[in-house]
Amino acid sequence: MRRSLKKPAMAAGAALASVAFAVPATAGGGASPSWTVGPVSPETYSAVAHDPVFVQSGVPLSCTSSTTKGTLGSATGTVDVRIGTVTSMVWAGCTHPFGPVAPVVEGLPWALDARTFSAGVTHGRMTGVRLRMSVLTCTATATGRFAFTYSNSTGKLAVGTDATNELTVVTATAGCSGLMALGSKWTYTSTSSVVVPIGGTAGPTIVYAP
Repeated sequence: MRRSLKKPAMAAGAALASVAFAVPATAGGGASPSWTVGPVSPETYSAVAHDPVFVQSGVPLSCTSSTTKGTLGSATGTVDVRIGTVTSMVWAGCTHPFGPVAPVVEGLPWALDARTFSAGVTHGRMTGVRLRMSVLTCTATATGRFAFTYSNSTGKLAVGTDATNELTVVTATAGCSGLMALGSKWTYTSTSSVVVPIGGTAGPTIVYAP
């Protein structure tokens, strides 16, 4: 007599239920290239920076700190592989020459996509970035992506912009004339200390195996 056996699917942990890290099927039975996040995957993380700086049309906007939170998880693939998300990003003490500014994130979650790995350092992109800022009578929104590097040895996450990873102003109110024009670029830099899980004390590790 043949009996069919059915196995129930395992449910993911409630804290990370909203984030899934897909692992493609292995072709030909060989091992697929993989990005492994440790010591636990999936896991939450937090990152605190004390040097964030925006530059808008040549005008610097510095902040006393920023705090980022999100999730990390191992995944299979070679380039532009999603190994995490940004679910929260908050800046404090931001000032513009014309007064205080409070950057507001939109369109969360953003993605953390790994691209290259060498000597314990991961290079990637933070994609889906959307920010809104207001100063005086001006409110503008910029979209795009950031470049990032993460070092296993230091636990530092460096975020920045370059020629292919930048923010472009896509909306601007009438009060932005001379401040933030449509199509203008915003640059950004910060260096954060990352810990896992949120509230933890040790940094994560990210390792790529081709």
